[in-house]
Amino acid sequence: MPGRPEAASNGGDAELVQRVLAGEPSAFAALYRSYAAVVARAVRDQVRDAESVADAVQETFARALEQLHTLREPQRFRAWLLAIARHTAVDQRRLRSRMTSIEDSPAAVERAALEA
Repeated sequence: MPGRPEAASNGGDAELVQRVLAGEPSAFAALYRSYAAVVARAVRDQVRDAESVADAVQETFARALEQLHTLREPQRFRAWLLAIARHTAVDQRRLRSRMTSIEDSPAAVERAALEA
């Protein structure tokens, strides 16, 4: 992929994953720098506004760091990360949908009218 740092190639990803697992925070920062924009593009289909995209990117990387020890093929980090991103975006869309439904419920509308 043009413009992608050499360290983020598949072999580089595997090396960075191993370094993260060994406790090197700068390796995870390198993965983040390499993939934050890619993750943002991946979640934009599900979450449109910039704040929600930023939240989804942050949540994606938090989930990835938490579950990195489960990645069996470190050279497939990119595909694994993008799967997490898609799941995160769907989760956020569903949560937002439920919150909108609750806010539009008759009880919420009545409560808002009373507060006004």
